[in-house]
Amino acid sequence: MSTTAAPIGNVEIALDYGGDFSLDEQGNIALVIDTYDNPAATQQRITLMVMTNPTLYDDNGTPIARADDLFNPTYGAGLRLAVGQGITPDLISGIRARIMASLAADAGIASVPAPTVTVTDEGNAILLVSISCDTVTGQSVTVNNLPLQVYGG
Repeated sequence: MSTTAAPIGNVEIALDYGGDFSLDEQGNIALVIDTYDNPAATQQRITLMVMTNPTLYDDNGTPIARADDLFNPTYGAGLRLAVGQGITPDLISGIRARIMASLAADAGIASVPAPTVTVTDEGNAILLVSISCDTVTGQSVTVNNLPLQVYGG
């Protein structure tokens, strides 16, 4: 048996962002599992965290949007606040800060070395978000080119 296929660390219910649950061959809810050569569960969890919104508040502390996850209203990077905004250096740094704060709150993501979050303006009001980090088990994880439409369209 090869050690590269051995499960390590994280096991998550297989749930692509915007998708639905699926079943495995035995009729059970499908799982996605981190292995030494494929951190699929952690990649999925990071993608969901980036795309999920907690309860959002305005500058006065008044709720302006409900949480995507009603059972965990503080979970997510809250990037919905960027929708409708013009792309500016302040917007990009705010997006990076929200993602970094969400990564810091994830017990499975190592703080050293610090995660890297890159936000690239691709034109047509689309920002691409890429994240590189390590897990607490020492595995390197990369999530590339998550699209975020912020204005127009």
